[in-house]
Amino acid sequence: MHTLQEFLNHTKGMTYVISALLLLASIGFWLYLTGREGGE
Repeated sequence: MHTLQEFLNHTKGMTYVISALLLLASIGFWLYLTGREGGE
């Protein structure tokens, strides 16, 4: 990375990847929690 534009594009890409992973993790955790309620 030699320019500011390349740095910003890389940072924005990493932000989108991290956001997507957090979204998938929170959905999976929610499904895990709600799935346990029906087993009682």
